[in-house]
Amino acid sequence: KIVTIVICIIAAVLAAVVIYDAVSTSKGPEPYTDTGYVMGSPLTQKIWSDDDSTSSKAASEVLTSLTALENDSISWRIKGSDVYNINHSSGNAVRVSKDTASYISRSLDVCKSSCGRLDITIGTLSTLWGIGTDDAKVPSQKQIDDAISVINYKDLTVNGDLVTSGKGQMLDLGATGKGIACDKARSVLEKTSVKSAV
Repeated sequence: KIVTIVICIIAAVLAAVVIYDAVSTSKGPEPYTDTGYVMGSPLTQKIWSDDDSTSSKAASEVLTSLTALENDSISWRIKGSDVYNINHSSGNAVRVSKDTASYISRSLDVCKSSCGRLDITIGTLSTLWGIGTDDAKVPSQKQIDDAISVINYKDLTVNGDLVTSGKGQMLDLGATGKGIACDKARSVLEKTSVKSAV
């Protein structure tokens, strides 16, 4: 399971940067730079366009889009998001947005291709420590063992827009969520007149 956690951390770090028609910053005009906060992480955008107004608008659109992605779809912390609803469904089928179903299906593909070394049903374990909350603590070994016993991506099913998790399971898309966000940011930027961005 330590390997799984390490892979999750590496995947999240690698996915944290999105390059849209990457450019060399050593030549040419200086980019417009914007910093925000989303998905528990700082978001720094460098955007090249014909003017700062265009870049500023694009940066705002990216941040708004990623905030909606977190709030509506993939957050396990935010009440009302699709993943939150799945995690509180007691194993019953939950109807989610088409996008969320796609994110979970794509994440399951990663689980399968890694033979479970990356497993998005790790939420029962990853939430035990309460990291970033007022209830942060070191769990008991029994709590850890009990949480590990329900981790198994094979118990998670996606059927159209219905998602059903195994009994006692919680999803945590921390390992794939930032990659999903990068794809989302790129799709937003492609609809603007931005020339390139990091």
